[in-house]
Amino acid sequence: MRFSFFQLSLFSFNRPKRKTKSLVPRRRAGTPHKALPVDPGLYATWTELIALYYPDRRDLLSYQVSWARRRQKRTLGCCNLTKRKVSIAQELRCPDFAHWVEAVLYHELCHAVLGTEAIKRGGRRAWHGTEFKQLEARHPNSAALQDWMRNGGWLAAVRSARSRAAWAKRAA
Repeated sequence: MRFSFFQLSLFSFNRPKRKTKSLVPRRRAGTPHKALPVDPGLYATWTELIALYYPDRRDLLSYQVSWARRRQKRTLGCCNLTKRKVSIAQELRCPDFAHWVEAVLYHELCHAVLGTEAIKRGGRRAWHGTEFKQLEARHPNSAALQDWMRNGGWLAAVRSARSRAAWAKRAA
């Protein structure tokens, strides 16, 4: 009897641990990241904005401009200053909302122009501080873009993109 008790306790301590899967897939070491989908139209708009507003800043031409890989809820555009990449939400590809792409690209261009050092205040960065707002006000559609976002236009764009994707999935 004693032996069976020992076996029972031995099995209870040596049970294999349950493996849990991570929600985020891991990238194997040595494998490159997937490149963002490149769109020549976006980069052409980017270069036009640089030529129009900042012709002396040739360094801005080295940025990679593309559509975002993931669906967005809150972010219209993103500018990564260290990797020199700009991504724009795919929800703006819809013809109903495509006229806002230039204003969003100009917003991200303002981030690239200011960089990281010019906007430090007291140890914190004011990404949308007074300098940024002065630069952004130069574009004629920036105020209209802000109004559109405040009045639920971006939410409508997200919902429209999601419903188009759902209908396409049902049709397939």
